[in-house]
Amino acid sequence: MKSNRHGSSVKNTLLMLITIFLTASLTANDNYFCFKTTEPVNIDGKLDENSWKDIPYLPYFKDMVNGSDIFLSTKAKMMWDDKFLYIAYEFDDPNIWYKETIRDIPMCYANIGYISGIKAGIKESGWDGYEENFAKLYIDPDKDGRNYIEMHVNPANKICDKWQGAPWGKEARLSSGIPADTPAAPHVEWNCPGLKTAVAVNGTLNDPFDIDKGWTVEMAIPMSSIKEVCGNKAGYPPKDGDSWRMLLGRRHRNSLEAAEVNYWTWPVLFEKDCHNPHKWGDVIFKEKINSSIQKDPISGNKTTAVYKPPETVNPLTLPKAKFDWKALCVWLPKDVKTKEAIEMVRFAKASGFNTIIPGAAGKIMEEIIIEAKKLDVKVFSWLTYCYDSEGKKGGQDLLQVIRPYESEQINKPRSNPDRTNIYDKNWLCPDRGLSEREIKMTEDEVKNYEVDGILIDFMGYKNYYACFCEYSNKKREEFARANPKLTEKEILTQFSENSLINYAKQVRKILNSVKPGLKIGIHIYPDFDLDPVYGTKLDVDYCAQTVAWFYEPFWSYGKISQKLMMYKSEEGKYEKNNMFTPFLGMKQGKDVKTPERLRNEIRIIGASGSKNIMLAFYHSMIEVPGFAEVVKEELQ
Repeated sequence: MKSNRHGSSVKNTLLMLITIFLTASLTANDNYFCFKTTEPVNIDGKLDENSWKDIPYLPYFKDMVNGSDIFLSTKAKMMWDDKFLYIAYEFDDPNIWYKETIRDIPMCYANIGYISGIKAGIKESGWDGYEENFAKLYIDPDKDGRNYIEMHVNPANKICDKWQGAPWGKEARLSSGIPADTPAAPHVEWNCPGLKTAVAVNGTLNDPFDIDKGWTVEMAIPMSSIKEVCGNKAGYPPKDGDSWRMLLGRRHRNSLEAAEVNYWTWPVLFEKDCHNPHKWGDVIFKEKINSSIQKDPISGNKTTAVYKPPETVNPLTLPKAKFDWKALCVWLPKDVKTKEAIEMVRFAKASGFNTIIPGAAGKIMEEIIIEAKKLDVKVFSWLTYCYDSEGKKGGQDLLQVIRPYESEQINKPRSNPDRTNIYDKNWLCPDRGLSEREIKMTEDEVKNYEVDGILIDFMGYKNYYACFCEYSNKKREEFARANPKLTEKEILTQFSENSLINYAKQVRKILNSVKPGLKIGIHIYPDFDLDPVYGTKLDVDYCAQTVAWFYEPFWSYGKISQKLMMYKSEEGKYEKNNMFTPFLGMKQGKDVKTPERLRNEIRIIGASGSKNIMLAFYHSMIEVPGFAEVVKEELQ
């Protein structure tokens, strides 16, 4: 076989010429004019302020390594005022998904103990590498390659932020005039003071069974916070004509399972390492907008990809389900009349329910139980545990403590429509076990009422993963020392999980001591992000996991099926008596489900093989036309 050295040489020459051409053409667009705004900016991710409309986009986003065109439209623009640097990203994305919910994970992988607060000698953090999608940003105001800022924001508005003393690579340091042996010195423990971020999703999160449109990110970074870590050589705020060196980018992966990972940036770096400050673009600050500046990106930034969702179940082909345990959750107002309560029990029976879970007390609860027994309907008391809105279940020393940056998310618009960002009010620490008042509450409930069981609700962490009070920190440290082979992630997960498991065991022990044989159900809420299926490890009889959400955007039938399979596959692995119970939410008011959708959700639940179902709420059934008829037809 003859050698083809000549052809190879020509090919290499062509590749070199193409690279030179791309480099030259892109370098011409490595400057960006950042204009000043005098109008207030509301950071909500919507980008609907007048100030944004006149701001030009960055000239392009290209493949970070080779400068080739990208297949999903990716845009960004920036503006500033005396207090903030504003950045906006606009991403087309047919499948919007995320994985991480805890700030700085996995950026903190090398900073062992930072997330958990553990000082014991943990050898590995255990946090996975970068797997999800995010917008990314680098800022080096004085352009010296030192003390620069890096930030990521994912579709659920989870932030990673740090400042770093020098680039990772030796060549990158030398290229910035930094001695080769200078340590990189990343400071992941830095949480940018005053940082504001918001994400607006045009589609659904973590639902691959529909086609989304995209998501936007809006950021406001305080000038004072940039100055704090980047030094005094640049102006804060900048003056007209000042320039900073910056890199804006996007990490995109079609799904968590997809092998291909894309990095799209402005400017193009021609290597797979963002930490090359000398290659970043120049952002030139201007006091007044120049109307001649091109407002749209140059060509090569259009969505050309076609997304095909995975096949899913067709509910129209599914038969009517057959359930053994059919429970209805009932919130009753404090001024409810006896007649109304009795009518509720009769309504539940007529609709096909054999169990009701009323939030009631006193005479009303007694009348409900009397009527239920006549109709052979079981009654479970609905008890909330860790959530202590009125501060009656324990003292201040028993309350959960969360991180300061988590407290800042309280009462802010939801990043994920399926849940509150961080819960407010008082929450008792589950790591301590039941408080004395919770023990008494449980004992009194089963002593005073002839119930068939109780439903545990609101047992968990207000930040969805851990408490950081002094007691929890001390006990978590002890757990780490007793388990030296575990990673930080495993320690944090197992310690919190064990606390929740023991909490449920305490409830079981109380019930057995007062009235042996009573059943225990639990509604898994709030979620436990470190192990979404932890509920299967609890010593309960009915483990209610949400599989169909209350509010818009409603989960696709594919997502409902996916959750059903995930929970059902774990049933009985740890606690044999623990039966997976699909929880279906329905609400009255605005943006309600259609009766036909409710029917389809019930049938999909039945097709999962589950013999249990729990619906909430009673008032939705009586207030939304068609709901009662559908439920009656499907459950009887």
